[in-house]
Amino acid sequence: MPDTLIVRLPNWLGDTVMAVPAVRALRRARPHDRLVLAGPWTGLFQGQGLADLLVSYPRTWAGRRRAAETIWALRPDSAVLLPNSLEAAVAAWYWGARARVGFATGGRSWLLTLAVPVPQPRRHQIDEYRELARALGAAAGEDTPQMA
Repeated sequence: MPDTLIVRLPNWLGDTVMAVPAVRALRRARPHDRLVLAGPWTGLFQGQGLADLLVSYPRTWAGRRRAAETIWALRPDSAVLLPNSLEAAVAAWYWGARARVGFATGGRSWLLTLAVPVPQPRRHQIDEYRELARALGAAAGEDTPQMA
């Protein structure tokens, strides 16, 4: 049975575009898994063939609670957290994701099952997102955030 992998996309439009190479790498590395993208800008991924399900993750707490319930019902096996927020880590814990991968920052390391050290010196956002994808076995791939 395929695993369900949730990718919590960034909150900002530009950062979401920069996440495309990491999402592509995860899709290539896990072609048989159910890949779910959750974030405020999931509409960008419509028709791209990169995800099995898109979950809108609004900025309001009521909307986020509804999105969290939707994701929880999917029984995710793993979550990759692209935002560095404590809220993203708490949400992944609430979703019941057994593996929670993200950068060890913002006091959230205890909520992560794989706390990836923040690169020093810091790298381009595209490269940092791809580093999180590599933590789940995804090869780096291209670094251009292209959409079809």
